[in-house]
Amino acid sequence: MKLKPRNPRTPGEWQDAVDAAHALRLLHDARLYGLVTGGPIVNTERCDEILDAGKARAILPRPDAVERWLAAVQARVEPPAQNSVAGKKDSRNSARFP
Repeated sequence: MKLKPRNPRTPGEWQDAVDAAHALRLLHDARLYGLVTGGPIVNTERCDEILDAGKARAILPRPDAVERWLAAVQARVEPPAQNSVAGKKDSRNSARFP
């Protein structure tokens, strides 16, 4: 059963959706140029719908949209580094993704 995507409801949701759509479109374009291999399958039509609907609401991608999206993906993929002895966060990795 395929779920119908819902549109964002609040201005904050719209901003996050526009930012994600922008980042994913750039990822898709980078893949077309051979700059990136692998990664998620990008629904470019849906990205374009969200970008167009956001623009109609005067919501454009933030200047750091790609960096925000990458940080969010990285946070989901890699759990925080833990010191196996004390169970505390390893500060050596905290500078990579603040």
